[in-house]
Amino acid sequence: MNSTAEIAGLDKGIVQVEVSPASYDDVPLIYGLYIASRAKAQANTSEGLTEGLMLAAFQNPESGLLGRFSDWIEEINKADSQQQVLKATTPEIFPGIVGMARPHIDLEGKRWLSNVYVRGEKKQDGDRIEYTGARGLGVFSALLEATQNFHHDEPFYLNVARRNTEAQQSYQKHGFEFTGESDEYNIGRFTVERVEMVHP
Repeated sequence: MNSTAEIAGLDKGIVQVEVSPASYDDVPLIYGLYIASRAKAQANTSEGLTEGLMLAAFQNPESGLLGRFSDWIEEINKADSQQQVLKATTPEIFPGIVGMARPHIDLEGKRWLSNVYVRGEKKQDGDRIEYTGARGLGVFSALLEATQNFHHDEPFYLNVARRNTEAQQSYQKHGFEFTGESDEYNIGRFTVERVEMVHP
């Protein structure tokens, strides 16, 4: 599956976003995007969860994340795979991979969107928001469209850190709704609470 979307991206005009399944050769780039974005999204300085500590926890070989990524990538080549690892690129603007997502179906048949990240930074000065990197270019919209194709337009779910209200608001703008379900998971000595959302 390959798809291309042309999105009006802020002051950058029409941006071409290409989404396709990742290959095993993409593991280092996707892994780097994943741990950097996840550390930033889940950092909580009020609880001592700094971005640096989160990044160190993810980079720890004992976390097993790199091995898990390799397993995910290998699944792509299986005809009966219940998951994909998608990569997004904007070849006219940025080199390399600028976004990722992992649509999958769990053992109970529930459909999910997991590990969705877009490379970039956000700077805010009063009411003005400036995006650098690939944020604000429609990368998430392109990944969402590819995820809907994977799930054949059936409802699918995602989990997001409860404290990450910015991401929650972004998901709501893209049609996600809260289900009222939540859970917790541990990263080393840290605990992160998540809320569940559904794209109907």
